[in-house]
Amino acid sequence: MRTHNDELVLILLQTNKSLDRVSKIIHSQIKRKSDIIEEMEDNKFAITVHVSLPEDAMSIALRIKKDIESTLNIKVNIGISYAKNSEDDSKLLSQANRALEESIKSEKIIIIR
Repeated sequence: MRTHNDELVLILLQTNKSLDRVSKIIHSQIKRKSDIIEEMEDNKFAITVHVSLPEDAMSIALRIKKDIESTLNIKVNIGISYAKNSEDDSKLLSQANRALEESIKSEKIIIIR
């Protein structure tokens, strides 16, 4: 359940290999029962979290990216999208996909609000 200050955040993460090991690292970083991790096609993971501050999502993404890249020596691209309060949650996936596409081009974590 979301409170009036929560933002629903979708973090899309894409790697070029090693899905089983990537999954273990993501699960080690995402610990709250309310957070959802889903393996998608094309070496992609969707991580849905509730955060009070937008900076919290970036912190989570950076921590996961650093852990995967240093442990497995593979490239990770991340796109993040937000839905504030009653905003339409269905926009999250398309915005996160757009952010991920931009991340692949720029090699930076991209956030779309």
